[in-house]
Amino acid sequence: MNDSNDFIKKTTTVPNLEQFFMPYTSQFLLPGEVIPEGNAPAKRVLVLAPHPDDEVFGCGGAVSQLATAQAEIKTLILTDGLSGLASQDASQSSPSQASLLNEGAVQGVNIRRRESIQAAHCLGTPKPIFLDRQDGALMQDADLLTVILEAIGDFQPDLILAPSIWEMHRDHRAVSQAGLALAAQLPSVANIAMYEVGVPLIPNAFIDISETATKKSRAMRCFASQNSQQSYAEQIQGLNRFRSYTLGMQVKAAEAYHIVAKVNVADFMTQHPQDINNHALFQAEQHLAVFQQQLQQQSLEIEPLRKTRQLLEEENTALMQANLQQQEAHQADKEHLENAQIKLAQIEEHISVMESTLSWRMTAPLRWIRRYI
Repeated sequence: MNDSNDFIKKTTTVPNLEQFFMPYTSQFLLPGEVIPEGNAPAKRVLVLAPHPDDEVFGCGGAVSQLATAQAEIKTLILTDGLSGLASQDASQSSPSQASLLNEGAVQGVNIRRRESIQAAHCLGTPKPIFLDRQDGALMQDADLLTVILEAIGDFQPDLILAPSIWEMHRDHRAVSQAGLALAAQLPSVANIAMYEVGVPLIPNAFIDISETATKKSRAMRCFASQNSQQSYAEQIQGLNRFRSYTLGMQVKAAEAYHIVAKVNVADFMTQHPQDINNHALFQAEQHLAVFQQQLQQQSLEIEPLRKTRQLLEEENTALMQANLQQQEAHQADKEHLENAQIKLAQIEEHISVMESTLSWRMTAPLRWIRRYI
């Protein structure tokens, strides 16, 4: 019969399954080109950000550390970020109102640019390049890859940073797809590292950003236009703190990445096809847009009816008040008539009593004579 202690010794040597799904170690710099010893830290980094702020929320800590390590950084912010501001609809506006909306849009674009530039200064990274593609339309942007290639020119990155394929926002998924296509196409690329913003990804690497967490916090708070709508800075800070969960007490904050080596990009794209999901989500968004247009049209049609109903209700209220006043007047007349009838009956009774007296009968001849005098 086996001793229970022997059984414990044997079972404790079995690897924990969590290690297959969650890294238990972190690194300080994201990997770039392949060297005999493995991957060297990235030296030429292309950061792809769908909107002004994703380059900070998603990978600001790691990029700041790469910049400190003298890596060459090129950040492309692909859209103008207008959808992240208060919605502006010029379709139903007069020419003067449309002009004001266009002026407001230009101001909004400038606000978001200034925020990203200020955030880059906080991180110690170069000023981003703004491509001003339409916010919310990258999935339908047939020229997206061409525009990115033109923007990077002769720059030959060994690492591409892009949002993960598991992101919910359609622009994030479109940029992820573009990043994978670039990684497959550019000979210089050794790895693509996908970062998380709106949806936690499946990580295979953690970057310890304990040293740059304060920088990243300051940089995230540069996006006042976004933080006023939602507490993004606090939420991402909480996410980075959570990502240190498996990394030990010495790691105070970490960013999670899913890194795909250049040699595995094709297989990864085959294993994680986005077309079906993207198509389904895009169709859902189109149906929602049609529904919203129908709802807006119905609202326009209902508004005159609502005003007519309001006028009728006001007229009905006035008639009811007039009728009430008439009823009150009728009641007063009725009471006056009833009082008059009572008085008349009293007078008639008084006359009847008077006529039945002896004096009335004795003076009858005098009253008859008086009629003719």
